[in-house]
This record gives sequence, C-alpha cells and structure tokens, in this order.
Amino acid sequence: MEDNLQTYGLVSGFFQSGFSLGSFVGPSAAGYFAGKFGFPWSCTICGFIMWFCVSIFKNVFFIKKSVTPMI
Repeated sequence: MEDNLQTYGLVSGFFQSGFSLGSFVGPSAAGYFAGKFGFPWSCTICGFIMWFCVSIFKNVFFIKKSVTPMI
C-alpha cells in the first residue's frame, strides 16, 4: 500500500470500526452471559474467549513460518 492520506484514512476507519463494534458487542455479550450463567461463570467464559482470540492473533501474526518455495 502507498503511504498517503487515503491509506491512513482507510486504516483509521478500520480501527475505529473495530473499536466501536467491540464497545457494543463486549458489554452486550457480557450482559447476556451474566443473565444466563451468573457473574462468576460469565467472567470465566469471557476470559476463555479473550484467551482464544489472543492465541489466534499470536499464531497468525507472530509465529514465523518457514516455507520452502516451490520451483
């Protein structure tokens, strides 16, 4: 991608969209889980969801894959 104002606007838009979606989905899901399972289990469920997301993020972006090129 080129380093210009359009790229910065696109990246900023994606970041703000994800941030806003998380601000809506997070409390909504936590409220649902708290009503359905109680507060202690809802904290456990949300913790496992966060752990899963972080492990996927770590595996996708930080583990170097050694791939031999096919000729």
